[in-house]
This record gives sequence, structure tokens and C-alpha cells, in this order.
Amino acid sequence: MTPRLVPAHWQTVAKVFEKFGCVRVRERGSHVIYDHPAARRPVPPTSPARLSQMLPLDSRLFAEARHSTVEL
Repeated sequence: MTPRLVPAHWQTVAKVFEKFGCVRVRERGSHVIYDHPAARRPVPPTSPARLSQMLPLDSRLFAEARHSTVEL
């Protein structure tokens, strides 16, 4: 069974993305778009509940994040 995901503040999600090499490429209003050299398309930060649905299970980019705790 998948562990329950709890909501995270957008700044926490942004720090995690940046720690894994994502770069903020643009923003409009409250929407921020990140890009990563290994990603096929820009990555929009989203709620943690939707993040696990958005990322493929075999994603090499965020595989470590699913299996370990990230210290910010």
C-alpha cells in the first residue's frame, strides 16, 4: 500500500525541485514552471498528492525522492 502523502507548502516543494537540479524558467502570477535537463517537458510544481500521479513510477529524476528523506 502506498504511504499517505500529506500537503506541503509550495516553498518546500520548490526547494525539493531545486535540490534535484530543476531550474525555475518562468512564472506568471502564482504559477512557477521548472525545467530539468533530464525532463522531457517543463515541470509544474503541484500538490504532493498529485505529484505522485504526475510522475511515472520509473522516473530516474525523482526516484531517489520517493525512497529517501530529503533534507532541506
